[in-house]
Amino acid sequence: MISPIKGWIVVRANLSATRLSGARVVRSELDGAYDALALKLANEAVIAGYYSIDKRTAPPVVLNLLIYQIADGTMALSFPTFDEPGGDQMEYFGCARLAVLKSDGKWTEIKGPQTLEGKGWAVRAAGMANELRTVKKLERGLMGLDW
Repeated sequence: MISPIKGWIVVRANLSATRLSGARVVRSELDGAYDALALKLANEAVIAGYYSIDKRTAPPVVLNLLIYQIADGTMALSFPTFDEPGGDQMEYFGCARLAVLKSDGKWTEIKGPQTLEGKGWAVRAAGMANELRTVKKLERGLMGLDW
Protein backbone atom coordinates (compact mmCIF):
# COMPACT_ATOMS: atom_id res chain seq x y z
CA MET A 1 0.00 0.00 0.00
CA ILE A 2 2.93 2.34 0.63
CA SER A 3 4.73 1.55 -2.65
CA PRO A 4 2.25 -0.07 -5.01
CA ILE A 5 3.33 -2.09 -8.03
CA LYS A 6 2.70 -0.06 -11.19
CA GLY A 7 3.55 -2.79 -13.65
CA TRP A 8 5.08 -6.17 -14.37
CA ILE A 9 7.28 -7.01 -17.33
CA VAL A 10 8.40 -10.58 -18.09
CA VAL A 11 11.27 -11.56 -20.38
CA ARG A 12 11.59 -15.16 -21.49
CA ALA A 13 14.95 -16.55 -22.62
CA ASN A 14 16.98 -19.76 -22.65
CA LEU A 15 20.01 -20.46 -20.52
CA SER A 16 23.10 -20.95 -22.67
CA ALA A 17 26.07 -21.83 -20.43
CA THR A 18 25.68 -19.07 -17.83
CA ARG A 19 24.00 -16.38 -19.96
CA LEU A 20 20.50 -15.85 -21.27
CA SER A 21 19.97 -16.04 -25.02
CA GLY A 22 17.02 -15.31 -27.27
CA ALA A 23 15.49 -12.89 -24.78
CA ARG A 24 12.06 -11.57 -25.69
CA VAL A 25 9.36 -9.72 -23.80
CA VAL A 26 6.35 -11.98 -23.22
CA ARG A 27 4.41 -9.77 -20.82
CA SER A 28 4.48 -6.01 -20.98
CA GLU A 29 2.56 -3.51 -18.94
CA LEU A 30 2.80 0.28 -18.83
CA ASP A 31 2.66 0.58 -22.65
CA GLY A 32 6.12 -0.95 -23.09
CA ALA A 33 7.89 1.89 -21.28
CA TYR A 34 10.16 -0.55 -19.39
CA ASP A 35 10.62 -3.27 -22.02
CA ALA A 36 14.09 -2.03 -23.00
CA LEU A 37 15.17 -2.04 -19.35
CA ALA A 38 13.86 -5.59 -18.90
CA LEU A 39 15.79 -6.80 -21.96
CA LYS A 40 18.95 -5.04 -20.77
CA LEU A 41 18.70 -6.74 -17.37
CA ALA A 42 18.15 -10.12 -19.05
CA ASN A 43 21.24 -9.62 -21.22
CA GLU A 44 23.34 -8.81 -18.14
CA ALA A 45 22.12 -11.75 -16.05
CA VAL A 46 24.51 -14.55 -15.12
CA ILE A 47 23.22 -17.88 -13.77
CA ALA A 48 25.67 -20.48 -12.47
CA GLY A 49 25.15 -23.92 -11.02
CA TYR A 50 22.45 -25.29 -13.36
CA TYR A 51 23.41 -28.86 -14.18
CA SER A 52 21.37 -31.14 -16.38
CA ILE A 53 22.41 -34.00 -18.58
CA ASP A 54 18.91 -35.28 -19.24
CA LYS A 55 17.63 -32.30 -21.23
CA ARG A 56 18.13 -31.83 -24.96
CA THR A 57 17.12 -28.19 -25.06
CA ALA A 58 18.31 -25.14 -23.16
CA PRO A 59 16.29 -24.57 -20.01
CA PRO A 60 13.81 -21.69 -20.20
CA VAL A 61 14.27 -18.78 -17.81
CA VAL A 62 11.97 -15.87 -17.09
CA LEU A 63 13.24 -12.57 -15.80
CA ASN A 64 10.59 -10.71 -13.84
CA LEU A 65 10.76 -6.93 -13.64
CA LEU A 66 8.44 -5.27 -11.15
CA ILE A 67 7.95 -1.50 -11.37
CA TYR A 68 6.97 0.25 -8.14
CA GLN A 69 5.68 3.74 -7.49
CA ILE A 70 7.71 5.05 -4.53
CA ALA A 71 7.66 8.40 -2.77
CA ASP A 72 10.68 9.68 -4.72
CA GLY A 73 9.58 8.36 -8.12
CA THR A 74 9.98 4.91 -9.65
CA MET A 75 11.79 1.77 -8.49
CA ALA A 76 12.54 -1.39 -10.49
CA LEU A 77 13.14 -4.84 -8.97
CA SER A 78 14.23 -7.77 -11.15
CA PHE A 79 14.97 -11.45 -10.56
CA PRO A 80 15.12 -14.61 -12.70
CA THR A 81 13.44 -17.99 -12.24
CA PHE A 82 13.53 -21.20 -14.25
CA ASP A 83 10.33 -21.74 -16.22
CA GLU A 84 10.27 -25.52 -16.25
CA PRO A 85 8.81 -28.26 -14.10
CA GLY A 86 10.52 -28.00 -10.72
CA GLY A 87 11.76 -24.48 -11.40
CA ASP A 88 9.74 -23.17 -8.47
CA GLN A 89 11.39 -25.75 -6.21
CA MET A 90 14.99 -24.89 -7.09
CA GLU A 91 17.20 -23.17 -4.57
CA TYR A 92 18.19 -19.73 -5.85
CA PHE A 93 21.18 -17.86 -4.43
CA GLY A 94 22.02 -14.30 -5.40
CA CYS A 95 20.48 -10.90 -5.12
CA ALA A 96 17.62 -9.28 -6.94
CA ARG A 97 18.63 -6.17 -8.83
CA LEU A 98 17.15 -2.95 -7.57
CA ALA A 99 17.27 0.44 -9.31
CA VAL A 100 15.65 3.83 -8.86
CA LEU A 101 14.73 6.20 -11.68
CA LYS A 102 16.09 9.65 -10.78
CA SER A 103 14.59 12.97 -11.78
CA ASP A 104 17.22 13.33 -14.54
CA GLY A 105 15.73 10.26 -16.26
CA LYS A 106 18.66 7.95 -15.46
CA TRP A 107 18.51 4.69 -13.53
CA THR A 108 20.68 4.43 -10.41
CA GLU A 109 21.30 0.88 -9.30
CA ILE A 110 21.21 0.08 -5.60
CA LYS A 111 24.28 -2.08 -5.11
CA GLY A 112 23.82 -5.55 -3.68
CA PRO A 113 26.34 -8.14 -2.52
CA GLN A 114 29.52 -8.46 -4.55
CA THR A 115 28.90 -12.04 -5.67
CA LEU A 116 28.64 -12.19 -9.44
CA GLU A 117 28.95 -8.40 -9.46
CA GLY A 118 25.43 -8.12 -8.06
CA LYS A 119 24.00 -9.34 -11.39
CA GLY A 120 24.11 -13.09 -11.04
CA TRP A 121 22.49 -16.06 -9.47
CA ALA A 122 23.55 -19.54 -8.53
CA VAL A 123 20.97 -22.30 -8.54
CA ARG A 124 20.70 -25.80 -7.23
CA ALA A 125 17.98 -28.33 -7.91
CA ALA A 126 15.96 -29.24 -4.86
CA GLY A 127 17.64 -32.12 -3.07
CA MET A 128 20.76 -31.93 -5.23
CA ALA A 129 23.93 -32.49 -3.27
CA ASN A 130 26.21 -30.01 -5.02
CA GLU A 131 27.97 -27.89 -2.43
CA LEU A 132 27.73 -24.13 -2.35
CA ARG A 133 31.53 -24.04 -2.31
CA THR A 134 31.52 -25.63 -5.76
CA VAL A 135 28.95 -23.12 -7.01
CA LYS A 136 30.97 -20.25 -5.51
CA LYS A 137 34.11 -21.49 -7.31
CA LEU A 138 32.15 -21.61 -10.55
CA GLU A 139 30.78 -18.11 -9.96
CA ARG A 140 34.21 -16.66 -9.34
CA GLY A 141 35.69 -18.36 -12.37
CA LEU A 142 32.89 -17.16 -14.64
CA MET A 143 33.28 -13.59 -13.48
CA GLY A 144 37.10 -13.64 -13.67
CA LEU A 145 37.45 -12.82 -10.00
CA ASP A 146 40.62 -13.50 -8.06
CA TRP A 147 40.71 -15.89 -5.14
